[in-house]
Amino acid sequence: MMTPHEPMSPDKRTWLVDIALISAFVFAAYFVRLTSLPIRGEEPRRARVAVEMMESRDFIVPRQQGDPFFMSSRPPLQYWIIALAGHLRGSIDVVAVRLPSVAALLATMLLIYGYSRQFLARMGALAAALAYGTMGQVMELCRLGETDSLFALWVSGSLMVWHAGHARQWPAWRVWTAAYVLVALGTLTKGIQAPVYFAGGVGLFLLTTGRWRYALTGAHAAGIAVFLVVWGAWQAPFFARMGWAGLRHIYFGDVVLYLRDRQMGTVAKHLLTYPVEVFFGCLMPWSLLLLLYVRRDFRQALGGAREHVWFLFCSIAAAFPTVWLPPTAKTRFFLSLYPAFAPLVGLVVQRCCEAAHDSPWRKLWGSYLSAAALVMAAAGGIVLAASVFGPQSPIAQPLAFALLFALAAAGLAGIAHWSGNARAPGRRAAGFLALVGFLALAYTGVVMNAMLRVSNFTTESAVASLKHALPKDATLVSLGPADPLFTYYYRDPIPAVPWPERAEALPEGVEYFCFSPAAGAPCWPAFPFEPIAEINCERSLASHPVRTTIVGRRCAPAFPSTWRPAGGAANRAEDLHISVATAQVAVHPVEDFLVGRPRLRGQEGDGR
Repeated sequence: MMTPHEPMSPDKRTWLVDIALISAFVFAAYFVRLTSLPIRGEEPRRARVAVEMMESRDFIVPRQQGDPFFMSSRPPLQYWIIALAGHLRGSIDVVAVRLPSVAALLATMLLIYGYSRQFLARMGALAAALAYGTMGQVMELCRLGETDSLFALWVSGSLMVWHAGHARQWPAWRVWTAAYVLVALGTLTKGIQAPVYFAGGVGLFLLTTGRWRYALTGAHAAGIAVFLVVWGAWQAPFFARMGWAGLRHIYFGDVVLYLRDRQMGTVAKHLLTYPVEVFFGCLMPWSLLLLLYVRRDFRQALGGAREHVWFLFCSIAAAFPTVWLPPTAKTRFFLSLYPAFAPLVGLVVQRCCEAAHDSPWRKLWGSYLSAAALVMAAAGGIVLAASVFGPQSPIAQPLAFALLFALAAAGLAGIAHWSGNARAPGRRAAGFLALVGFLALAYTGVVMNAMLRVSNFTTESAVASLKHALPKDATLVSLGPADPLFTYYYRDPIPAVPWPERAEALPEGVEYFCFSPAAGAPCWPAFPFEPIAEINCERSLASHPVRTTIVGRRCAPAFPSTWRPAGGAANRAEDLHISVATAQVAVHPVEDFLVGRPRLRGQEGDGR
């Protein structure tokens, strides 16, 4: 143990510097624009479940609008963390929803760095951590309040902690129990994929290395017992209250959706395209470096890294069939194993930087960085040209930023090209850092700005205006499940009721209701009602949005008209002449809908 006056060793100082560098990268590339995009995707659903947990003080059964059998249900760990963040901030806002994902990303990058230092030098370990943080799909999803970032931390953590402890010959009980705690946290985040991926990766490694007896020990049994205790602390009370139906729904409710389409064409297309999408899309640009493992001379030179490389390959190989075989599985389902690719990338970067100047590895590294430099310079020029000559282009930027981006891209491209032909390992690594900087700037700047241009910022203000227009004591219910984005911005509870055949079937005292017609199979009230507002709940602005929430008030029996759709779901807004929120708030009094619109009068026979 160091005394207060003992100087820090160079190795410890290096670790602290690298941790600071990784933290600074995450802050600049993820945290700075954390709140720029409006809440989207599954974020409002996760947020509302956390809100209902806090309001009901029921932290066992996740519910949406009081319903435990809601779509995309998950075990509760992410909801707990969001609720805790919201409690500390005073409300469950966009920061409370997204901050856990960014914190999990930082923890995963530090985990990758620590694991990689077991068999890589500083250069390779730092490259591994930064490679994960700049993978295409990681930059897209790990800044949002989705489950993926947190789940990747637990899954990759269980695998890497287990193997690091096993390789360093920790006591077996410590290896198994530490890993199984992380497996339990992964199960509490998303479900049974966590133990499946852990058992598959570790089991395949032990079998192929002839160490299978290591799994047949009391220490392994102790690890399983720890898993059951941690997971069972929530699972037991949940099962006691929800039974088998709740268990099936929370673990398998979404899984069956990706197994329904078994047509030969769908299956064949998925089997062919899924590996390509992951390798040449989600993992880019670093996946190209993994092609070096095809070379026999590179594999023969693995040396002391051979066991770690084989373990990572086993982890990837054991998990891949679970997302490759289901015919409609998404690429994001494999994100929890992306950290296993990162040390493999780091090893390639280190070996290429350390190789002799005339070696084929160094030449490949130079070609890779030269190609990257060309792409960087071209990207900067294209963005600048689009911003100057095509301001309506999807990639057009504010002129000042476009000029700054073009200059930065040109400078980083120059560094990358120069470093690819350098002789010193440190100078060769500069090209890698230049590419990392470009990727972070491109996504955080250009891509985010492009997304902001088309994002729908009207929903929050539209819902606020709606609440202001409704009587203060009005109770709003939803016919069936309401759109999660609408319920998130509405803030107050919106009880869900079954679809009524008559207005009298609505709960007593309920005057105002909302519903969300689904594209392709819209539901529509079978009774007269007075339209109050139609709220655009799309992620992006659209002239004819499909994802909307309609708010109405049930009419007295003498009300002279029935409001029904005259066309299909796709052109409902045109047929009804309803102004959907696009560039302005879409809350209108009923007169705005009826005056000058004779099509809405006496249309009882036009509805479905």
